[in-house]
Amino acid sequence: MQQRDRPVPLRREGVRRVGMRTPRVEHALARGRAVSAVAWGTLPSVPGGYRELLVDPPWCFETRSARGRSRAAERHYKGGALSDDEIAALPVPHLAARRSVLFLWTTVPKQEAAMRIMRGWGFPYRTSLVWVKTDPRDPTGLKRGTGYYFRNSHEVLLVGRRGTLPPRLDRALPSVIEAPVREHSRKPDEQYVWIDRLFGVLSPRIELFARTRHDSSWAVWGDETGRFAPPAGTPTP
Repeated sequence: MQQRDRPVPLRREGVRRVGMRTPRVEHALARGRAVSAVAWGTLPSVPGGYRELLVDPPWCFETRSARGRSRAAERHYKGGALSDDEIAALPVPHLAARRSVLFLWTTVPKQEAAMRIMRGWGFPYRTSLVWVKTDPRDPTGLKRGTGYYFRNSHEVLLVGRRGTLPPRLDRALPSVIEAPVREHSRKPDEQYVWIDRLFGVLSPRIELFARTRHDSSWAVWGDETGRFAPPAGTPTP
């Protein structure tokens, strides 16, 4: 694909390479769990940069107990979770076009860090979309996850923009998606519908830390791009 012609090397000091270990990974290894570090290689770039970027980082969370460590996020990622600094060091500014929009997934505990990282990448915060996680098996109808204060039942998609963009296509989009929880880290397919209805297809566009290829309009990057099957009827590149 033309979108993979010009690889952008990652900063060696900013992103985990094979052999680098965070305290969380060291703890996992000490307990005898197999934790593999991520060897990301290169990111695909295109002349002029991507106009839409969808990013779903493998956030690393602090835990306060052995029970919390047993449920830590890095257990669900092939290459382990990344620290805030490692995520911030990704060369997103070099991948993005001068006029582009960033969609950044974050959880409730990581919202402050995500806002800071977004600004560091050169994308002022504009708005957000909330995914309310539903679960018909729960009496509340909601998926009650973890949390030290409230049991979190939602995640947030932050939206940042740099430069001017075309006018919004759909001015009646609600700021909430209600969709059931599926596998860990798998986001609702409705996210792509909302993005398309907001500005249309702003090509080229890329999904970083993708775990499936939704359709051929998205370039994908990550070490788990084939983790989930795409929706039925998805055109392949």
